Amino acid sequence: MVAILVIPSAGLVYNFLKLAYAEDAPIECDGDEIEYFEKDQKVVGRGDVVIKYKDMMLTCDEVAVWTDTYDVTAQGDVEFTQGENKFGGKKVDYNFKTNKGMIKDFAGSADLWYVKGKEAERLGEEETIVRKSYITTCDHKVPHWKISANRVEVYPEKMVNTYNAVAWINPLSIPGFDIPVMWLPFYCHPLDDNRPHVTLIPGKNKDWGYYLLSAWRYNLTPNQKGYFHLDYREKKDLAVGMDYIYDSKFIGKGNIFGYYMNERELNRKHFYDKWRNPDDSDPTTEREKGLLRVRHQWEATPNTLVTAELYKYKDENFLKDYFYNEYEKDVHPLTYALASHTMPFGTLSVLTRKRMNRFDEVTELLPEAKLNINNQRIGASSFYYTGNFKAANMNKVYPRHTDENPGTIQDPEHANVYDSYNQLSYNTKLGFLSVTPYAGTKQTYLDRSISGDESIMNGAAYTGVDVSTRFFKVFETHGAPLGIEINKLRHVVMPTVSYKHISKPTQLASEMLSDGITRSSVMTLGLENKLQTKSGPNEDGVVDLAMLLVETSYNFDHTLGGQLGDYTAKLELKPYDWLTATSDATVDPHKRYHHEWLQTINNNLSFSFGDKGSLGIGHSYQAGANNIIAQANLDCIPGWRFSIYEDFDILAKRNGAIRKNDLKEQEYVITKDLHCWEMDIRYNVTRDQGEEVMLIFRLKAFPDMPFEFGKSYHRPKVGSQGYDN
Repeated sequence: MVAILVIPSAGLVYNFLKLAYAEDAPIECDGDEIEYFEKDQKVVGRGDVVIKYKDMMLTCDEVAVWTDTYDVTAQGDVEFTQGENKFGGKKVDYNFKTNKGMIKDFAGSADLWYVKGKEAERLGEEETIVRKSYITTCDHKVPHWKISANRVEVYPEKMVNTYNAVAWINPLSIPGFDIPVMWLPFYCHPLDDNRPHVTLIPGKNKDWGYYLLSAWRYNLTPNQKGYFHLDYREKKDLAVGMDYIYDSKFIGKGNIFGYYMNERELNRKHFYDKWRNPDDSDPTTEREKGLLRVRHQWEATPNTLVTAELYKYKDENFLKDYFYNEYEKDVHPLTYALASHTMPFGTLSVLTRKRMNRFDEVTELLPEAKLNINNQRIGASSFYYTGNFKAANMNKVYPRHTDENPGTIQDPEHANVYDSYNQLSYNTKLGFLSVTPYAGTKQTYLDRSISGDESIMNGAAYTGVDVSTRFFKVFETHGAPLGIEINKLRHVVMPTVSYKHISKPTQLASEMLSDGITRSSVMTLGLENKLQTKSGPNEDGVVDLAMLLVETSYNFDHTLGGQLGDYTAKLELKPYDWLTATSDATVDPHKRYHHEWLQTINNNLSFSFGDKGSLGIGHSYQAGANNIIAQANLDCIPGWRFSIYEDFDILAKRNGAIRKNDLKEQEYVITKDLHCWEMDIRYNVTRDQGEEVMLIFRLKAFPDMPFEFGKSYHRPKVGSQGYDN
């Protein structure tokens, strides 16, 4: 006997759990028409069907569900939704319990990716295989770009693998106008990392000629991955490199990078000029160059950290010529190993530093041990103790002439150093003043001095006092003058006075290989003013509307009777959320002429227009240089963005001549939104570097990896006049 229920009204929810007496989570169904076949334990739904099971929802036109096995067959615009992931097709055979099934005319999305294919086999929540398919990050019906493949493996929130993959572009999104640009036998893209598997950067510049830089990503295991580098530079030839990124989980993580090239110095404009001009007999010079960089970090215990870095390269200018971004951060990176252990009362560390490159001047530490004791309260008293102790085997080495010649331009200097500093301070209140006097002593022992082999002992006494206080007054002011929201106004004044004296050391600083001390007696005066108001619905927030800090010092030892030091001032204004103004200046009153007193001044004015863009104007003055910087980012036209950067020297001295309104750098960038791409047209003019025009295509899914095409014009020749400030 078969019982049939026909329900012609939409919105009725059927709970299959009750019908099937299942112990699993219930399956709920809603549709225009639902039929239940009790004998077959089968439910059939038609018309705007919605099925819910745990965190999964299925929508379709027709469905059949077997309540005893949790199998489902759905047809007509089938779509599964689970979290942020979606997939479906024209016909689906699926099992809710195992999350396995077959899907015809598959379409799905995971994270930023869209996948379409002839058919798909879902092997569980963690894996889906799609055949005769393509992947893309473009949501258009005809995507602007895609990667087609015979087989695509999707692992949600982990990775997408493609086999026999072809990359296509279709800039106008016209059916049938796909253009193939690359073939790969295999492509793997991690979904938890937006960097592409293959990166190609073509270009041209004066020093390299035409070039193509490529990085090929590999994943050995989840904890072992990296890049293979294969770079070609027309005037320098081939270079190869490898990055190995690891995380051992036991002894730490790190990165090993090696790069090698047999640099050819092509003494002609292009490599093919040799065949075009056979009479050109300029020789091509060759020289081996390379770089080895190792970085490692290991958290041995929750309070112990070990870090190490090694840099080895064969040419002093190698970083500057081929890895300029790293060179800007550190001109001469050091090789070292540091182990530090944090304790409740301080830090114990051991540092080893060794020179690896002959052209560096380095003070080697073989090794150095330090114990730093934090400011510790002594019992229940108001006395505090702090100190640090150091023992080091130091060796100052100077550049060698060549790798083969062990001799140096200057003989190395060696010494064993033992150093200690002990300080006792007392925190107290004298009326409205916070007073902290302190006294300390520094002792240093070297087994040899700079001028001889005899050992020396150096010592000096430190004394001083810090005095500070704080006054404030609250004004019951409310309103919005000039649009500035004020809910009470508080004026805070914080004056500070610090005095520090170092006695005359027992040894001259010039005799010390390190830790040289000179006598000094300096008082520092400061005065800080703030204007604050309350903010927030409960008035529990504080906003600094304005801040002014003025400082100076008085050096008792500079001249007979002492002398005031430079005056410094810092001003910050933030009257509105969209406006910030800052200024800082340094004044030296000891200059002979008044117009020379001002040493430095930096002014900045920033406007924020929310989604519409921003504008910044800055002025910088330093004795001998005076320049203005302006930068604007505007999003005033939908789909377009404009960026402007201007840097002018108002008054500069170049090659002995005074130059006014001299261009230092300017850059104009126009950005067009191409749906899943962004296109930049960039024009840059930099003094001594010439002009550069660049066309940059940036895939939104990979904003840090653009494709750049550029060319430089009018670069100054070697020996021409250049910026010498």
